[in-house]
Amino acid sequence: MIMATICTIVIFLGLYSLYNVNQVNNSLNSMYNTSLMSTQYLAKADHSFQQMRVAKYRNIVATDPQEMQTYSNDAENNYTDTEKYLKQYHSTGLSARETADLNTLQSFLDEYKTSVARMVAGFSVQLTSHAEQTSSAVSQTASAANEIAPSAALLLDCAIVSIRAVIA
Repeated sequence: MIMATICTIVIFLGLYSLYNVNQVNNSLNSMYNTSLMSTQYLAKADHSFQQMRVAKYRNIVATDPQEMQTYSNDAENNYTDTEKYLKQYHSTGLSARETADLNTLQSFLDEYKTSVARMVAGFSVQLTSHAEQTSSAVSQTASAANEIAPSAALLLDCAIVSIRAVIA
C-alpha cells in the first residue's frame, strides 16, 4: 500500500513536471518569435540601411562609371533588403503604436531614398559638367601651348600646369 502511494505521488509529480516544462517551452517559443525575431529583423534592417548609405557615399565619390554603377546597384540591393526586413518585422504581430511608428519610418525611408537619388543625379550632372569644362580647358590650353611653344617638352609642361590649375 505504501509502495502504491509512493508510485502514485511520483507519477503525479512526473506529469505535473511535464506540464510545467511544456508551459515553459511554449513561453520560450512565444518570446523567441515575438521578441527575439523582431529585434533580429530590426537589426538586419538597420545594417542593410547603413550599408546602403555607405554604397551611396561611395557612388558619389567614385569617378569611374563602372564603379558608380556597382555602388548604385549595391545601394539598391541594400534598400531592397531593408524593406524586406521591415516587412518581416511587420509580420511579427505589432501593437498599434509599433505599426504607426513603422509606417512613419517607411515614409521617411521613401523620402530619404528619393532625396538621395535626386542628390546623386544632381551630383553626377555636376561631375559630368565639371569633366566637360576640364576637358575643354585642357584642350584650349594645349592648343595655346602648341602655338606658343614648338618643343614637345614645353607642350607637356604647359599641359601639366594647365591640368593642375583646373584641378585646383
